[in-house]
Amino acid sequence: MGIFARRKREKHSTTMSIEELRMLDNDELRDAVSARMMKEAGRREVAQCLNLFTGARRVFYIVSLYEAEVSTDGLCRFLVGPGRSAAGYIMDTLREIHATRHAELLRKFTSENSINLDDLGDLRIENSWEYEDVKGRYPFDIFNEKFQKLYDKESIDSRLMQYVRNHIEEF
Repeated sequence: MGIFARRKREKHSTTMSIEELRMLDNDELRDAVSARMMKEAGRREVAQCLNLFTGARRVFYIVSLYEAEVSTDGLCRFLVGPGRSAAGYIMDTLREIHATRHAELLRKFTSENSINLDDLGDLRIENSWEYEDVKGRYPFDIFNEKFQKLYDKESIDSRLMQYVRNHIEEF
Protein backbone atom coordinates (compact mmCIF):
# COMPACT_ATOMS: atom_id res chain seq x y z
CA MET A 1 0.00 0.00 0.00
CA GLY A 2 1.32 3.42 -0.94
CA ILE A 3 1.81 6.29 1.46
CA PHE A 4 -1.22 8.20 0.13
CA ALA A 5 -3.54 5.21 0.50
CA ARG A 6 -2.23 4.64 4.04
CA ARG A 7 -2.81 8.31 4.98
CA LYS A 8 -6.33 8.19 3.52
CA ARG A 9 -7.09 5.05 5.54
CA GLU A 10 -5.62 6.62 8.70
CA LYS A 11 -7.69 9.75 8.17
CA HIS A 12 -10.83 7.64 7.75
CA SER A 13 -9.91 5.70 10.91
CA THR A 14 -9.96 8.90 12.93
CA THR A 15 -13.48 9.80 11.79
CA MET A 16 -15.19 6.40 11.98
CA SER A 17 -18.28 6.03 14.11
CA ILE A 18 -18.43 3.57 17.00
CA GLU A 19 -20.57 1.28 14.84
CA GLU A 20 -17.98 1.35 12.05
CA LEU A 21 -15.25 0.54 14.55
CA ARG A 22 -17.25 -2.43 15.84
CA MET A 23 -17.40 -3.91 12.34
CA LEU A 24 -13.60 -3.99 11.93
CA ASP A 25 -11.55 -7.13 12.45
CA ASN A 26 -8.99 -7.00 15.28
CA ASP A 27 -6.08 -5.88 13.11
CA GLU A 28 -8.10 -3.09 11.52
CA LEU A 29 -9.52 -2.07 14.89
CA ARG A 30 -6.06 -1.90 16.43
CA ASP A 31 -4.87 0.25 13.52
CA ALA A 32 -7.89 2.55 13.78
CA VAL A 33 -7.60 3.02 17.54
CA SER A 34 -3.85 3.54 17.24
CA ALA A 35 -4.34 6.15 14.50
CA ARG A 36 -6.86 8.03 16.62
CA MET A 37 -4.59 8.03 19.64
CA MET A 38 -1.46 8.94 17.66
CA LYS A 39 -3.30 11.88 16.17
CA GLU A 40 -4.25 13.08 19.63
CA ALA A 41 -0.82 12.39 21.14
CA GLY A 42 1.04 14.26 18.44
CA ARG A 43 4.70 14.54 19.41
CA ARG A 44 4.16 14.19 23.15
CA GLU A 45 6.53 12.06 25.23
CA VAL A 46 5.29 8.86 26.91
CA ALA A 47 4.99 10.55 30.31
CA GLN A 48 2.82 13.28 28.79
CA CYS A 49 0.61 10.69 27.06
CA LEU A 50 0.10 8.93 30.37
CA ASN A 51 -1.48 12.15 31.62
CA LEU A 52 -3.37 12.79 28.38
CA PHE A 53 -5.09 9.42 28.07
CA THR A 54 -7.52 8.15 30.68
CA GLY A 55 -9.62 5.06 31.23
CA ALA A 56 -9.60 2.40 28.53
CA ARG A 57 -7.53 4.61 26.23
CA ARG A 58 -4.77 4.79 28.84
CA VAL A 59 -4.88 1.01 29.30
CA PHE A 60 -4.64 0.56 25.52
CA TYR A 61 -1.70 2.97 25.31
CA ILE A 62 0.29 1.33 28.12
CA VAL A 63 -0.32 -2.26 27.04
CA SER A 64 0.37 -1.47 23.38
CA LEU A 65 3.64 0.18 24.32
CA TYR A 66 4.68 -2.79 26.48
CA GLU A 67 3.68 -5.39 23.89
CA ALA A 68 5.46 -3.57 21.06
CA GLU A 69 8.70 -3.02 23.00
CA VAL A 70 8.95 -6.48 24.53
CA SER A 71 7.93 -8.29 21.34
CA THR A 72 10.54 -6.51 19.24
CA ASP A 73 13.41 -5.48 21.49
CA GLY A 74 12.77 -7.26 24.78
CA LEU A 75 11.94 -6.28 28.33
CA CYS A 76 15.21 -4.44 28.89
CA ARG A 77 14.39 -1.95 26.13
CA PHE A 78 10.95 -1.32 27.66
CA LEU A 79 12.50 -0.64 31.06
CA VAL A 80 15.30 1.65 29.88
CA GLY A 81 13.66 3.30 26.87
CA PRO A 82 10.72 5.67 26.60
CA GLY A 83 8.40 2.95 27.94
CA ARG A 84 10.00 3.21 31.37
CA SER A 85 7.48 5.96 32.21
CA ALA A 86 4.70 3.39 31.89
CA ALA A 87 6.47 0.59 33.76
CA GLY A 88 4.81 1.33 37.08
CA TYR A 89 1.39 0.82 35.50
CA ILE A 90 1.99 -2.26 33.38
CA MET A 91 1.06 -4.88 35.99
CA ASP A 92 -2.34 -3.32 36.67
CA THR A 93 -3.09 -2.81 32.98
CA LEU A 94 -2.17 -6.39 32.10
CA ARG A 95 -4.55 -7.56 34.80
CA GLU A 96 -7.18 -5.10 33.57
CA ILE A 97 -7.21 -6.77 30.13
CA HIS A 98 -7.16 -10.23 31.74
CA ALA A 99 -3.61 -11.05 30.61
CA THR A 100 -2.96 -12.46 34.07
CA ARG A 101 -0.39 -15.02 32.98
CA HIS A 102 1.66 -12.23 31.37
CA ALA A 103 1.33 -10.13 34.53
CA GLU A 104 2.46 -13.08 36.62
CA LEU A 105 5.47 -13.74 34.36
CA LEU A 106 6.54 -10.11 34.73
CA ARG A 107 5.85 -10.05 38.47
CA LYS A 108 7.93 -13.16 39.02
CA PHE A 109 10.84 -11.84 36.95
CA THR A 110 10.90 -8.44 38.63
CA SER A 111 10.54 -9.98 42.08
CA GLU A 112 13.33 -12.54 41.54
CA ASN A 113 15.63 -9.82 40.20
CA SER A 114 14.70 -7.08 42.69
CA ILE A 115 13.48 -4.74 39.96
CA ASN A 116 11.04 -2.15 41.26
CA LEU A 117 8.79 -1.07 38.37
CA ASP A 118 7.85 2.05 40.31
CA ASP A 119 11.48 3.15 40.66
CA LEU A 120 13.74 2.27 37.75
CA GLY A 121 16.58 4.57 38.83
CA ASP A 122 19.05 1.67 38.78
CA LEU A 123 18.15 1.06 35.13
CA ARG A 124 18.68 4.63 33.92
CA ILE A 125 21.04 4.79 30.95
CA GLU A 126 22.69 7.58 28.99
CA ASN A 127 24.23 5.65 26.10
CA SER A 128 24.44 2.27 24.36
CA TRP A 129 27.32 1.07 26.55
CA GLU A 130 25.21 1.56 29.65
CA TYR A 131 22.37 -0.29 27.91
CA GLU A 132 24.61 -3.30 27.37
CA ASP A 133 25.69 -3.12 31.02
CA VAL A 134 22.08 -3.11 32.25
CA LYS A 135 21.15 -5.86 29.82
CA GLY A 136 24.00 -7.99 31.18
CA ARG A 137 23.05 -7.45 34.84
CA TYR A 138 19.74 -9.28 34.56
CA PRO A 139 18.58 -12.44 32.76
CA PHE A 140 16.45 -10.54 30.25
CA ASP A 141 17.01 -13.16 27.56
CA ILE A 142 15.36 -15.78 29.74
CA PHE A 143 12.37 -13.50 30.35
CA ASN A 144 12.12 -12.72 26.63
CA GLU A 145 12.08 -16.42 25.74
CA LYS A 146 9.38 -17.13 28.33
CA PHE A 147 7.41 -14.11 27.15
CA GLN A 148 7.52 -15.31 23.54
CA LYS A 149 6.43 -18.84 24.45
CA LEU A 150 3.54 -17.48 26.49
CA TYR A 151 2.68 -14.96 23.77
CA ASP A 152 2.48 -17.77 21.21
CA LYS A 153 -0.13 -19.47 23.41
CA GLU A 154 -1.89 -16.40 24.74
CA SER A 155 -1.20 -13.18 22.90
CA ILE A 156 -1.54 -9.91 24.71
CA ASP A 157 -2.97 -8.43 21.54
CA SER A 158 -6.01 -10.71 21.51
CA ARG A 159 -6.77 -9.83 25.14
CA LEU A 160 -6.22 -6.15 24.43
CA MET A 161 -8.52 -6.12 21.43
CA GLN A 162 -11.28 -7.85 23.43
CA TYR A 163 -10.80 -5.14 26.05
CA VAL A 164 -11.09 -2.44 23.37
CA ARG A 165 -14.31 -4.02 22.07
CA ASN A 166 -15.70 -4.07 25.62
CA HIS A 167 -14.87 -0.34 26.00
CA ILE A 168 -15.35 0.79 22.39
CA GLU A 169 -17.31 3.89 23.38
CA GLU A 170 -14.14 5.36 24.94
CA PHE A 171 -12.29 5.25 21.63
